[in-house]
Amino acid sequence: MKKMVFGALALCIGVCGARAADYWDNGSGDGLWTTDANWADDTKPTIGSSTLIRSADFGLPAGQDGVGPTINATGLVARNLSVEVNAANRITTTMTGGTLTLHLPGADNCYFRMGAGSSSGTAIFNMSGGSLVVDVDAGQYSAGVNGYVRVGSGYTGQINMGGDAQVQAWDLTIGAGNGSYVDLSDSASIVLTGDESANIDAMIADNRLTSNGRTVGSVDYTYNSGTDRTTITASAPVPVPSSSGLHNPVSYNSEITDCDVIKFNGEYYITGSWTKGDMLRSRDLESWGERQHIFSWNNSWHTQEDTRHPDFDVHAGHIRYINGTFHYYTQLSDHITHAVSDNPWGPYTEVNDAPFATNIDAETFLDEDGSLHFYSTRFDNGNSNWHRPMSDPWTLAGSYVKQVSTWVGSGDWEDPTNINEGPKIIQYRNRYYQLYAAFHTVLTDYSIGCVEADSPTGFNNSGKYPAPVCTRTIPAPGKPEINTIGQPWVVEGLNGFEKWMGYFGKTTTEGRTQRIDRMHFFDRTLFVGGPTDRWSSGYHPGPAKPQLLNIFSIADGALPSNDWSPQAGSWSVANEEALQTDQNVWARNPVNRTGAVNYLFEANLKFNAALDGEDKAGVLAYYQDADNYVMVGLNRVVDDWYVHVREGGVNTIHSGDNGGHINYGVYHKIRVAKNNGTFDVRLDETIPPGFTPVVTGFGAGRPGLYTDHAAAAFDGIIYTIGWDEYDRGVTGWGDNINGVPVAGSWGIGTGGITMADGTGYTFKGDLMPEYEFAAQVYKEGANEGSMGLFAVAIDGNNYMTAVIDLTTDELVVGGLNGGVGLAEQRVTVANKNNYNLRVVKLTGRVVFFVDGEEMLTVNEAYGAAQVGLSVAGMSARFNGIMTYRTEPDAAPYLWSNTDVGLVGFSGNADFCDNALYMTGSGGDIWGTADSFAFMHQDLAGEWEISTRIVNLDESDYWAKSGLIFRDSLAANSPMVAVVATPGDAGDIYADPDRAPKVHLIWRDTADGGAQAVDVLHMTFPVWVKLKRAGSVYTGYYSTDGQSWAEIGNRTIAALPATGKIGFGVCSHNNQRIVTSVFDTIEGIDLRHLPTYSRWAVGHGLAG
Repeated sequence: MKKMVFGALALCIGVCGARAADYWDNGSGDGLWTTDANWADDTKPTIGSSTLIRSADFGLPAGQDGVGPTINATGLVARNLSVEVNAANRITTTMTGGTLTLHLPGADNCYFRMGAGSSSGTAIFNMSGGSLVVDVDAGQYSAGVNGYVRVGSGYTGQINMGGDAQVQAWDLTIGAGNGSYVDLSDSASIVLTGDESANIDAMIADNRLTSNGRTVGSVDYTYNSGTDRTTITASAPVPVPSSSGLHNPVSYNSEITDCDVIKFNGEYYITGSWTKGDMLRSRDLESWGERQHIFSWNNSWHTQEDTRHPDFDVHAGHIRYINGTFHYYTQLSDHITHAVSDNPWGPYTEVNDAPFATNIDAETFLDEDGSLHFYSTRFDNGNSNWHRPMSDPWTLAGSYVKQVSTWVGSGDWEDPTNINEGPKIIQYRNRYYQLYAAFHTVLTDYSIGCVEADSPTGFNNSGKYPAPVCTRTIPAPGKPEINTIGQPWVVEGLNGFEKWMGYFGKTTTEGRTQRIDRMHFFDRTLFVGGPTDRWSSGYHPGPAKPQLLNIFSIADGALPSNDWSPQAGSWSVANEEALQTDQNVWARNPVNRTGAVNYLFEANLKFNAALDGEDKAGVLAYYQDADNYVMVGLNRVVDDWYVHVREGGVNTIHSGDNGGHINYGVYHKIRVAKNNGTFDVRLDETIPPGFTPVVTGFGAGRPGLYTDHAAAAFDGIIYTIGWDEYDRGVTGWGDNINGVPVAGSWGIGTGGITMADGTGYTFKGDLMPEYEFAAQVYKEGANEGSMGLFAVAIDGNNYMTAVIDLTTDELVVGGLNGGVGLAEQRVTVANKNNYNLRVVKLTGRVVFFVDGEEMLTVNEAYGAAQVGLSVAGMSARFNGIMTYRTEPDAAPYLWSNTDVGLVGFSGNADFCDNALYMTGSGGDIWGTADSFAFMHQDLAGEWEISTRIVNLDESDYWAKSGLIFRDSLAANSPMVAVVATPGDAGDIYADPDRAPKVHLIWRDTADGGAQAVDVLHMTFPVWVKLKRAGSVYTGYYSTDGQSWAEIGNRTIAALPATGKIGFGVCSHNNQRIVTSVFDTIEGIDLRHLPTYSRWAVGHGLAG
């Protein structure tokens, strides 16, 4: 009789109780299985037959899992072993120890197959120990006939190796595209014959060969030419700190290419090719899950080309905001159309039923003088970038002029190609830069170049940089190359000082995705610190936060007192705007932050009431008291801009005519940079007509908002301590704030600040706990000594210098900490006459860069400090000096941030602008054990907690973000959660299972399987609520935070009276990181007040 125990079938060999055997076939048909245990039939297998484990021979019902044999005996030999499983079945075979050799002298077809036949079931081989040898020494047999391990041949095969398990074989093949894989952990290894490097690389690249439960660590391999063997192992699963670098790619949505990004009222909007006319929004440039349809073409001149969807024809969008109108220039085939909207979210409507321009890649540039310029890529025996002036955003003027091009044989770095495309224009420090892409977009050499000019009309090939500024690279050993890099966009960072370049890049594991990297300027030479990846080593953080950021995404009500200190007027928040509604007062509202001498302040404002006799509003560029302030604003009555300086009770007014061009009922951005006592102003990115910088004697103060007998709305506020200076604009250097006097002879001229021959130092800045400080340092004169920076300048007993010793060509770092000398450290640098030095001061360490390359980290802790310049034994000049204070990530007070389960990247939580930014990886919140990032605190009793999930990127369509309540931090803990999943925007209409959903998920007992109910939610943001009443837990969702619908409820007795409540994020792929943003949190306290002391460093003017 057959012995069928499927569902709980177990056949143990050796130590498990079945008869021990030296051979399965014994060379003459003696089988491994006894008559009772042979699954193929009732007879022992013959020499010519295979040893099979087949669900078909047991009548295993569809959907039922089976358990194969457990192997644990030495000396087992067989000809081959093949596991074949029918559709909807799964069979798991286990090897815990011993040896199994698949080899028969003189015979062929000696192999191991976890995947044979043509069915679609799953065969799993769990190997926690022992040795499997597959015909390794049968050199007379050709590869492919003997000695192979084949996983996923015809259906899904999966091998999980741990402990000291070892496989030896001629070669290894793993099926692609069917879920097959081999995973190694611990000290498990695979030894193959010959150099299998190329095959292994391919299997690693598409996750067929993985490590540590397909989560973290890496697969490593070495080839020994002496033995002609390749050995594969797994590295230790050490989570990568997610805060150590950019989380590139910032969006895993592979549809978004050929993009442009606009920053409006403190938020970022991206659109481009393959989005079907959609746009995505982000608050931090790193989380892009919020999505909305903005444009469908509707004209008579374009014929649909993409059969999947008409709006797949919409390519390469560019956005420009001017005076209340958003202009969208986008590509249909090889023509450009122009559409407009009064909202960045659209909808956009085409202006005319005719093309706006010919060919592709539209770009507009608004110069500081107010002139508007149009650029595009035109077809002219290749692709070239052309320029044409604009009369206004609706009208082209003049003629096209070719600016940037290349050709086969040009001798440029682009040679041999005839493609320069995708122009992006920026202006900085009175220079103009055109970024462009070269080579064909499908080639891995596709890269980004730069042309520099002295005007927006002056770009030409003579200004090209000699090498690309961003090109293909391998971010870390064993990681896929980032290549096919192109279509750049540039945007200002969160703090107003940084500039970030976005682009698409491609890897073998993730396709084309959007990435960002920091843009630096070595005085005026543009440098991009990329491409980077989440695996890249070194210090390359995400966009730095300002000291104050407000986009007012909070419930309607009072203006947050932790951010603002109004002194008059009626201030509130409504519809995510700050409002001042009293038209009868001068309403002043300084920020509730420490004052500073040097800072950047930016606000967007509009007048939102009818014009009366006196209507003025703007920003407090500086406020100390009622007799000492600077206001920069708009006077709606006389249609002008003005700067009102009141210094020591004396008023001075600077003003200029706006020329009737401003719509006062829409948002306008006022940007003020205070550098020492000098105020520089920009209105809507341009220099106000007739404005020149205003010089005062003011020291430290606070910026803010004001209205003068007017009602106004404000949004997108940033306040960042720091400065950016060059040429004759360098100012404010002198004595150290704690008593160290300036030394040497320093002077300011057209090229910055210069120290004459000799030795000297000078200092500047507010006391800052953490900051970045960069300057270009030039050798002047014949003498060679040392020149560089005070990376830390507190007093005579607490400082750190970083100088270039020109006599030895070394970066030298030294100083004192608490009066104790630091061990001097030296690093060799290139032999040059000028260098870009950059310092990053963090808590407990200082990081040093030379010409964009990270050179050294010194682990020393200093308090709040100034910065300085240092010269010894020579003359040196410093220019292009930028310094700004940074803010460390900080979880809310009394909350803890923990990774639950095994994660690939450690999670991170930061509370900023009344919102929680959660970053993490993790395999899932599901099954018998979870793996995710969790910010939590203990909570007892009955409660009801809700939040708005603003966004969640598509790291996987089952990525999760939401509220979670657990018994403990153990991965297998009982829990209940209400979470949202992003789905797959590219597949939402085709497969409902991949659509965005909200779920109530629970695990009744420790080690129990998770269960769930779900509801379609379609888009972010979405509100979720979790309620506890006794042992009953109910999940809700809402599209507006007001009307709630129940997802489901569950009674869970195993959850304790006091458990762990919090916010969870899971990327559903441990090789990836995802960020989710939560705001409008109700029912639990996330107040950040105890950590506000981090802002109480400066000049003692805290509100």
